[in-house]
Amino acid sequence: RSSDLPRLPFSVVGPRGAILGRQDGSFEVWLFPWKILNDVHMTVNMSGYPVPIDVNRQAAEIDVEPDHTTITYSHANFTIRQIMITPKAEGYTGAAVFYEIEAIRPMDLTLSFNPVMQRMWPAPSPDRPSPEWVANPGGSGFYILHLNFPDQAAAVAMPGAEPGILPPYQEAPESWPLQFVLHFDPKRDAGKSYPLLIQFAN
Repeated sequence: RSSDLPRLPFSVVGPRGAILGRQDGSFEVWLFPWKILNDVHMTVNMSGYPVPIDVNRQAAEIDVEPDHTTITYSHANFTIRQIMITPKAEGYTGAAVFYEIEAIRPMDLTLSFNPVMQRMWPAPSPDRPSPEWVANPGGSGFYILHLNFPDQAAAVAMPGAEPGILPPYQEAPESWPLQFVLHFDPKRDAGKSYPLLIQFAN
């Protein structure tokens, strides 16, 4: 554990994507040549605990392996491991993040991020994307990040999660982050892994 940990950068880079961030766990995701999203941040609301918890402030350690990088968040009430990969095999997304949770009581984990959809410099970048929540039966679903052309869109999903803030279309996209809300019950969900999946459609 180090007081400098939150300020230090990290990178998880593969042939088709990258996860770049700081060791407080905030990060951005690239599916080359596009930056899909940035400013990923987590908060927890725990049953019987009245104060929302800033998960990123609980970053305790980072572990770097050849095929993945893990940031561990440690709190008196929970431990969350954020496992980041950038697969080399064809047919897989260029980047994915998996969350493993241990908790002593039920809690709601909110994962927030900003949609970006910008191409690598010096290519021109289009307008900010128009997010759309596509619901699946049972309340979960995924976001589609639309641009001006139908072949320029990305999907962001966290299976089992519900949407958070859904601003009306009149609100500028930068006014509110997009959110996934995950309801975790240790009696029901212990041992599960929750993936954050990002796919570009072209």
